[in-house]
Amino acid sequence: MPIRDRDFYEGILDDPNVQGALAAIKAAEGTAWRADPYSVGFGFTTLTNFDAHPGQSLSRGFTDTKGRRNKSNAAGAFQFMEATWNEIADKLGLTDFSPRSQEIAAVAKIDQRGALDEVLAGDIEGFVQKTNKEWASLPGAKYDQPTVAMSKIKDAWAGAREVTARRGPSPADARLGDAWGYQDPTTTAGVRMADNAPLP
Repeated sequence: MPIRDRDFYEGILDDPNVQGALAAIKAAEGTAWRADPYSVGFGFTTLTNFDAHPGQSLSRGFTDTKGRRNKSNAAGAFQFMEATWNEIADKLGLTDFSPRSQEIAAVAKIDQRGALDEVLAGDIEGFVQKTNKEWASLPGAKYDQPTVAMSKIKDAWAGAREVTARRGPSPADARLGDAWGYQDPTTTAGVRMADNAPLP
């Protein structure tokens, strides 16, 4: 489906169900459990700046559930592949890989998959059915990668809804800090590997 403009997506970020969907993706992709989900690279490497998607500098190998070797340069809270990020960022006019840009892009991808109505209505299963073609860890995805249980998705969604509803609308930096423990990383260029980081 065609996507709408950046202002539209930015305007609905504080909706409790939108935050629920974003939390569900982070839970599925495994980034929710990190101190700063927005700086997570594939294989739990760590981005040290948000100037741009790290691209091939962060590419890591992995073995899928059929024993085949693959590579991924997925990065950020929603594990955007470089090509996916470049396409959506260009369409929305996003000029960095900041947490807010990542959230705007994720909502746009949800809309592109035709699932935004389900999200706004709180239809979790409908959201998953339409977006598991985009995020390989969501229940029912067919990408020969591990997926999470629907109960995990529902728990993450409910938790984010509660936080967002209790807090109410707030500036982006406050929202990210309150809900997800976000802190600005160092401005040092490049990436680093977290100590003893597990591979997916």
